[in-house]
Amino acid sequence: MKSQRLSRVGKGSALSVLAALFAASGQACPPEMPNAGSLPGLWTGSISGDVTLNTLLNMPDPPNPNSQTSESTVHITREVQIVFDPAGRPTTLPLVNSAFGTSLDVQVVTAFNPGETQTITSTTTVTSPTGATDTVTSEQTNSTTLTVTESILTADHFRVVYSTAATTMFSTTGTAVGFMPSSQLFSSTGTLTYDAMATGGHVVFSMDFNNTGTVEFESMGVMTTGNGFSVGSLSGTLAAD
Repeated sequence: MKSQRLSRVGKGSALSVLAALFAASGQACPPEMPNAGSLPGLWTGSISGDVTLNTLLNMPDPPNPNSQTSESTVHITREVQIVFDPAGRPTTLPLVNSAFGTSLDVQVVTAFNPGETQTITSTTTVTSPTGATDTVTSEQTNSTTLTVTESILTADHFRVVYSTAATTMFSTTGTAVGFMPSSQLFSSTGTLTYDAMATGGHVVFSMDFNNTGTVEFESMGVMTTGNGFSVGSLSGTLAAD
């Protein structure tokens, strides 16, 4: 009779009974029933993937009326450290928000719920002497706005999609007579998706992005314009640290 009763029990119910028996005995769950785990804590590891970059520059006329196009696909690997707070939110994230490069700038991120917006800005200024009395000053200003369009926020799963708008401005000025200032302005918009899933004592982490943008160069009174895009996907498994 016992075997007949068991034969009527579905596989899922049998696994549930087995899990209850293991829990009652104080033993860990069997291998076929992994522990989902949770996100809070420090996780480290490497993420890697392919990124495609395409840039088209409209050269000034004169001297060159032709456009210059470059396209490349590169495989990149980056080491990352991500801390998830007790609520399962990351304190910092690597950002890719430019149509013209693959830099993963680590920034403090605070916007996680749909509709929330966060703007991150920074400015770096370097002044160097040239000759006895003159100087050259270089300044870089970065601004990034993140707007949350969708999110999943649970103890073991973090997924957020951002729309991004970013600008980077370079300028060079000098005090020497006849010094010609120059400037470069990069503007990009795109989407950036993060996904982190805690499972089996580690975190599977991924980030997918695509950006389009424009660029303007001005040097010696001559303006060069262009546009570009970047598309990429990086992923990896992070271990507890």
